[in-house]
Amino acid sequence: MRQLAQLIFFLLFILALSISLAPSAQAGLMELSASYSVRNSSIDEYNYTKNESWTSSFAWYFLEMSAIEVSYTNGTAEQSLSSDNGTTVDKYYLKFEMVGADLVLTLAKKDSFLQPYIRGGVAQIKKKFYKKDLFGAITEYGTPIDETVPSYGFGLKIRMTQGFSIKASYDRWRSGNVEGKEIWDDAVKGGISWMF
Repeated sequence: MRQLAQLIFFLLFILALSISLAPSAQAGLMELSASYSVRNSSIDEYNYTKNESWTSSFAWYFLEMSAIEVSYTNGTAEQSLSSDNGTTVDKYYLKFEMVGADLVLTLAKKDSFLQPYIRGGVAQIKKKFYKKDLFGAITEYGTPIDETVPSYGFGLKIRMTQGFSIKASYDRWRSGNVEGKEIWDDAVKGGISWMF
């Protein structure tokens, strides 16, 4: 993960330097964002899935409608399974972290009330799985994931003031392989952002 972070910051430095030296560069705006995602699915009190994540990001608009964004996501998931009405309950837990770098293209000008956008890039994802046994002990379960994966998404910002927006997005990223089949995760997020 450290190598990915170093690569991201090196690329941002080169991009910033090249744009700042260009005579027609329109660089300037920066954006800080925070987003939250929660998803619960339940059959009954013994069979359910809960997911929760937080994302923070920093974007630099090197042109009016184009930005490089660096993000960090931290999340958890819990799954409970029972086939006998709670007599035996298997509980599984997941902790994950993701550091991403995306090119963001806004499909409207910065002073528009509605600002749809698309994004695409790469992310370094780390996942660890845990299982709770019949005696309540939680131990690592399965194979941890630590890899660089593609990611993409789209969203909408609603400009409330000159510097403050509400945003919603759909994001998708590859999260591993099982028996040669790619597994993709997705999230619907809601959040806020500040431009300065």
